[in-house]
Amino acid sequence: MESEIMIKYFVIGFPHTATTYCYKYILSKFKKLKGVFEPFNAEVVGWCKSFEKVHHYSEGEVEHHYNQLKPDLRKLIELNATWFWDWVNNDKPTHPFLGLFWYQILEELHYSMDKYIVKDVCAWVYLKKIVPLFPSTRFIILEKDRASVLRDFLSLYYRIDKAKHNPRWGLGLSLFYRKFHGVDKYPKPFNESVLARMFNDVYSKYLHLCNEIAHFWNVRIIAFEKRLEDWMIERVI
Repeated sequence: MESEIMIKYFVIGFPHTATTYCYKYILSKFKKLKGVFEPFNAEVVGWCKSFEKVHHYSEGEVEHHYNQLKPDLRKLIELNATWFWDWVNNDKPTHPFLGLFWYQILEELHYSMDKYIVKDVCAWVYLKKIVPLFPSTRFIILEKDRASVLRDFLSLYYRIDKAKHNPRWGLGLSLFYRKFHGVDKYPKPFNESVLARMFNDVYSKYLHLCNEIAHFWNVRIIAFEKRLEDWMIERVI
């Protein structure tokens, strides 16, 4: 008999690979699921804490059930998410990537009294650790064509001034680059050519990790170009 408690779906992807669209589609289809949206991103956690729905730059209003989580779990998520600002603001952060309590958070969600869909774009760096730990969870991994993802990053770069002023963040690309190359090893200044170079580096690492966990029975990879279609999601859920 299927367990009534678990992380039912975990949507993991690189930024700008339609993870939010996928999350919204599944959450709207399965009304009994509760959504946990970007639990490892301190900025998004703050939005979820303050608003019943958060506004996504391309997908509009995004539903979540953050404030229905147990108070102790919310406090743990908020404490753990501080790793994000530590990495954004410091050359040598003291918190590990994804925080000290990422596993405890996922475990508590998995064994709580509800079924969840979790969506995150930072957790991919630990795909090889996370997937084997939760064999009853359906992992939906999104692989969008490289040119389209880079184009989305460049579009955001031109729209957001702060992207040019904080090379430690670099639209998130610098965070991933520093994770793999050293926390203080990031190009300065952050500009268009640096963005493209870092993107090619870390997106290649992302695709490599996806390939390494593709054989797990609970993993479904959706590879697509330009636009994620509903039928692609239907095929894996």
